[in-house]
Amino acid sequence: MTAEDKKFIKNEFEQFGQIVKRGFDGVDEKFKSVDQQFKIVFDQLRILGSDIHDVKITLASLLKMVADRDKEISDIDLRLRRVEQHLGLLAVN
Repeated sequence: MTAEDKKFIKNEFEQFGQIVKRGFDGVDEKFKSVDQQFKIVFDQLRILGSDIHDVKITLASLLKMVADRDKEISDIDLRLRRVEQHLGLLAVN
């Protein structure tokens, strides 16, 4: 291989290196933008998860209240039927 061939190959590699560099120029800026967008999405997901937790806590207490009221209504309904039966307003089964 002659010195001229080596110089040509070196020049070609340098040009190739510059082409590759130009291809990657700005990629870091694009990734910064994407990273910021992901951060926003992850923050929103964290907030959403927190909100879902709050809803679960609220629903659990509401379900307990509903269950308590259903029991009270059943108890009152039973007592009312007994009173109606005692007064003769309801046929005894």
